Amino acid sequence: MLDDCYHAALARNFLTSGGAEYAREMLAQAVGQPKADEVIARLASIKNPHPFDFIKETDPTQLISFIQNEHPQTIALILAHLPASQSASILSSLVPELQSDVATRIAVMDRTPPEVVASVEDVLKKKLSTVLSQDYTSVGGTEFLVKVLSNVDRGTEKGILETLDENNP
Repeated sequence: MLDDCYHAALARNFLTSGGAEYAREMLAQAVGQPKADEVIARLASIKNPHPFDFIKETDPTQLISFIQNEHPQTIALILAHLPASQSASILSSLVPELQSDVATRIAVMDRTPPEVVASVEDVLKKKLSTVLSQDYTSVGGTEFLVKVLSNVDRGTEKGILETLDENNP
């Protein structure tokens, strides 16, 4: 661990003083080519985060509300950069016609120019910035209603449940 930190610090020093190629050469001389390549790759991944990393922790329902009206190709591009489980959750929440279109576009997607990915990412960041900066608290729901109803008298509980059954079985 300490050895890795030392190599990363050494690489940063080489990068700032002579650029990427100089850093690669100096590291290769100091620790060997395989280790130098590993350190440079690790630094590059830190410097260039994966596209759409900022939405991986976003609540899917919030994200869906922002992307559901986008072009299917845009939605496909976003979903292709997310973990499969998160993409599946979002895809299944779209209307059926859109699900098929987006799924098809994901299937035939190959390479996308980095500037297109960056542009879509920037637009989505701007759209989500107001929502992501707010701390939403989950309240209500059926579980909470069950707790509330367990604390009211039986007549009130019965009346509410009968009305709910009539209006929303």
